Amino acid sequence: KRFLELYTPTDHETGKGPLDAWNRAARDNTRNNIALWAQEYHQKTASPVYGYYFTHPIPPWNNWQPDYSQPKVPGFTNQKGPVTGAYHGAEFAYTFNSLTTNNLRSWSNTDRIVGDKVSTLWANFVKHGNPNGPPGENKGPEGVAFWPNLIDHPHTLLELGGEWQTIRTTDPENEQFWTSYVRSQKAW
Repeated sequence: KRFLELYTPTDHETGKGPLDAWNRAARDNTRNNIALWAQEYHQKTASPVYGYYFTHPIPPWNNWQPDYSQPKVPGFTNQKGPVTGAYHGAEFAYTFNSLTTNNLRSWSNTDRIVGDKVSTLWANFVKHGNPNGPPGENKGPEGVAFWPNLIDHPHTLLELGGEWQTIRTTDPENEQFWTSYVRSQKAW
């Protein structure tokens, strides 16, 4: 009941309102769970934890045509639906700045800029334990907001690939709903 109150479909036409409500719920759940995971992880370590939300749409594979003749099945559904947009794992080509190593997609200049920025953040994290650069300095990429860690700022993620700004995981009411839901689940 609470889910439907928070995520009421705005339109009941197939592919519009219900899909929009589901997408908003999935976004909020994902972003809130990153923060919850960071809190749990930090209980056993002193290392800071940084969370991000990747929003840059990756271009489609060259000459790729989806195969809608097969029904989607649980699990891996490659080639049975769209594999474009900002989906889980889409950031890897940018993380490792490996766009120049393949010609499988039509990479744009924007993609190259995203790759430079994201890989700089990861290199800073590997080298300094902080994506912003050496302690006391902000040597993050130009145009990217300072990336606070989730321990000191438990509701703050960095949007990667879109606006390059800090964002709140979700609004407090939705955050309470998802936190309550996750904590009510039985441990495996």
